[in-house]
Amino acid sequence: MKHTFSGIGWGQALIRCFFLAYCLLVSTACDEERKKGIKEMQVYSGPLVESENIVSLYSDSAKVKIKLEGKKQAQYENGNIEYPEGVKVTFFDDFMKPKAVLSARQGFYYKEKQLYRVVGEVLVEDLKEKKTLQTEELFWAPKDKKIYTDKFVIITTPTEIIKGEGLVANEDFSYYEIQKPTGIITLEEGMD
Repeated sequence: MKHTFSGIGWGQALIRCFFLAYCLLVSTACDEERKKGIKEMQVYSGPLVESENIVSLYSDSAKVKIKLEGKKQAQYENGNIEYPEGVKVTFFDDFMKPKAVLSARQGFYYKEKQLYRVVGEVLVEDLKEKKTLQTEELFWAPKDKKIYTDKFVIITTPTEIIKGEGLVANEDFSYYEIQKPTGIITLEEGMD
């Protein structure tokens, strides 16, 4: 008597079972490899947009108040911006004439805090009063129209050189206060 399994012999049924078990095993192994690959996959955290030679103008009452320039700009998913090859910010008076310039080797904008941070050979120049600020790190809060640092600063005016640690100033550097002055050197008249 011949035994059959739904119209096929036991031998063929056994081969089909082994084939199905093999396919299930291979499928499970492939699924595990896929899951392992997903776990090992790195999430991209680099910039979403990169731009070169950018110029951004900020105005108030149809008058340009600030011009921000950078050789490169990288924008990230969280809204932060980086200026890896330097940044220059020019502040204008009510007649749209430059009154102060801030420059640095690198710049960063933190969207959540609405705060800029510049680092590396930071220089702020008050063009009207001919004074300069030098430091290695400076923060600029556009909303408050303030610049500040807790780092060492050197301020040079036509008549003196002032050194200290920490500074708070308005963004155009027309007013400033050094937190911990460490020295003042009076310049002789006529020296540049």
